[in-house]
Amino acid sequence: MQVHTGPAESGLAELSRAIEERRSDRRPFGAAPVPASTIARLVAGVTRYGATLHPVIDPGARRRLDEVLADAGARQRFVPGYAAELTIWSHRWTAARDGVPAAARTVHATHPDLRAFPRGALAAARPPHDGSILLVLTTVGDEVLDHLLAGEAASAVLLTATDQGLATTPLSQSQEVPATRARLASSVLHSPDHPQLVIRVGHPGPDPGRIGRTPRRTLDAVLLH
Repeated sequence: MQVHTGPAESGLAELSRAIEERRSDRRPFGAAPVPASTIARLVAGVTRYGATLHPVIDPGARRRLDEVLADAGARQRFVPGYAAELTIWSHRWTAARDGVPAAARTVHATHPDLRAFPRGALAAARPPHDGSILLVLTTVGDEVLDHLLAGEAASAVLLTATDQGLATTPLSQSQEVPATRARLASSVLHSPDHPQLVIRVGHPGPDPGRIGRTPRRTLDAVLLH
């Protein structure tokens, strides 16, 4: 990949303002549903990357997707070393530039679809109803370039939702287990495409306070000159 000088692509400059505001919110979301016009905007925004975004709206499909996510989480708990790895990058020292700090993790599980992180310090009140929607990002191919384009498409979804004042949570567990990834494609989406990421989108929940920024590694640590 090469970086070139010049004007920003149309629409992308506007999304850049959401970069500093985006957070992975693992708390319950609000009860209000995501507007259909917003869902349509998110769906349209990934087509430039050759990806497809599938809103899982049908109750039967949503139930099957919930089952797939739960199955993936259960399988991962028995993967040798998985629990230790999760603990290592979830419990970072104060000056660490990576990992998920306690301030970004809830005290207890707040939603059946969320990955079971070690307990954190983030309060999470349960509203009577969570109006979030799950969106599945897919690509036709499954090569390195497809993964890169899927990452760009996921970024567009997350930043567009943030710009619209919505909360988001990326859910990757069903794609990390081959059996559940295949089941997601066949029984939930009924599509030959390759699922790359599930994204939870909804209105911010009733909990007060803004989630702190997760630390990131320095540019020199991740970019080769």
